[in-house]
Amino acid sequence: MAKVRKRTWRSGGETKSAWIVDYFDQDRRRRQATFPHKKAADAYLATVRHEIAAGTHIAPAASITVADAAQLWLTACGLNGLERSTLKQYRAQVRHHIVPLLGRVKLADLSTPRIQRFADALIARPMATGSGGTLSRPMARKVLASLKSILREAQRQGQLSKDPARPVSIRVPTRGTGAKIHAGKDFPGKEEANAILAAASGRLRPLVVTAIFTGMRASELRGLRWTDVDLDAKVIHVRQRADA
Repeated sequence: MAKVRKRTWRSGGETKSAWIVDYFDQDRRRRQATFPHKKAADAYLATVRHEIAAGTHIAPAASITVADAAQLWLTACGLNGLERSTLKQYRAQVRHHIVPLLGRVKLADLSTPRIQRFADALIARPMATGSGGTLSRPMARKVLASLKSILREAQRQGQLSKDPARPVSIRVPTRGTGAKIHAGKDFPGKEEANAILAAASGRLRPLVVTAIFTGMRASELRGLRWTDVDLDAKVIHVRQRADA
């Protein structure tokens, strides 16, 4: 039966006390948690009872770390057939940012304020390349998104009872409403495109023509095969990419 009890002891000539939450989890394993105040112990007991009833409780002692959860997520990403370049980016985000800032923290100790501090630290974090700059907001946002995916996977695998990262976000400033995109400045204008076409020759010319008239990404162009091109229907099917 779950209960809160007070423990007192003497140390250094002083009487000290703490409040112990004593309970059995859904697997009938005895668990304990210690708090300095009865109010905190009562609140924890109420949460524990709710999680045990739902079958989602993870005791702090049994909780895995964020680093362990990240490895579970990367393994799941590989099993789900993500592209090699995407997996490489995810591993870099985990290695350079998530593990250094949160790797040793247990999932049971994560809270929304703690993850918000993580997000704030990302924005001021130096670049991994050592260039002297700080992480851009778009990249910090991607790293935070990866952390959220890690926690969702941990929750799916029964390692986390609730997701404390959901309310946390990083805002990325958008272009001002008055800023317009101009041909010849933000992308080649018609005369420049014609000049590029006139200069393109040999094996590169089909690549250049396809890029200009379809807007395909460079990785999509590199991954293009003859089987993806239907000359009769004048259609190109984008079915794969080729990066590094």
